[in-house]
Amino acid sequence: MNVQRAHRDKAWPRKRGLRRREGYVLVMALLLIALAGLLLAGLARHSLTAAEESLRAETELQQRWGTLSLEQALLEQAPARFSPAAAEAENEPPRPVVRQVTEDLSLGGVDYRLLLADEDAKLNLNTVFRLAKAVGVRRAVEELSPLPPPVLVRLVEADKAVAPLSSWGQVFAYEELLPTETAARIRAATGKVSCWGPGRVNVRTAPPEVLEIICRLARVAPQNARRFIQALQADPASEIEKLLLLAKCSEQERDRLRPLLADESRTYSLWLDQTVHGQTRTSLTISQRGLGLARRHKFRW
Repeated sequence: MNVQRAHRDKAWPRKRGLRRREGYVLVMALLLIALAGLLLAGLARHSLTAAEESLRAETELQQRWGTLSLEQALLEQAPARFSPAAAEAENEPPRPVVRQVTEDLSLGGVDYRLLLADEDAKLNLNTVFRLAKAVGVRRAVEELSPLPPPVLVRLVEADKAVAPLSSWGQVFAYEELLPTETAARIRAATGKVSCWGPGRVNVRTAPPEVLEIICRLARVAPQNARRFIQALQADPASEIEKLLLLAKCSEQERDRLRPLLADESRTYSLWLDQTVHGQTRTSLTISQRGLGLARRHKFRW
């Protein structure tokens, strides 16, 4: 009995030490499992972030590709789209004047809404500024632009440069609006006014209200201005000199009006709304042609 008790007493310390080692191994194993879980979670987060960045980069690439493709194609084709088409037969009436084209389409998973416009069919505000200063610009914009509040015409502070107005921020006050709302308001307000181009109005495509303001700026008598517009409406293909004679303009009136008129357009604009994953970006591209070269100005919201 005493011998067995002695052996049992000697074995107990070994069992207690073994249990302590087993507990230590268990704790270490749990720590390693927790550490592995953290590493896997971090790797998963990194993979998710990389996937999101890759998707974002792919989307941005699609947007840039789509925008550049549309700009190149549409602005290159703009002269053919907006040039008044002559009647294909003598007894066929002339086709209606086109001043802007709107269209919705999708490219590479990106939805686009576009507005292509003839800028030379609009009243050039640089011409107005040169002849009537900021007060004239404000009056012209108020006459031609359906301005929904809170977009207001600001009195521009421009110098005496050839083209003092080079962005809509010099014409409209829209600091309180969101970028997408700003673009929509400006687009709605500028259907008949422009800041770009050579400053001449294309009589083939300009609406009567724009021509009325041009005649007023040139100090043409109201009855002569009415005759000029009526003669143009009766024969849109008439030469400018013939229209001036039919309007019975005086020599001084003709001299003042000639530099403000043209019979072709050289400046076009393209508004693009790009929508992907519920987010919309807007851009405005202006294409100016002259002397065989094309210049472009681009704005983004």
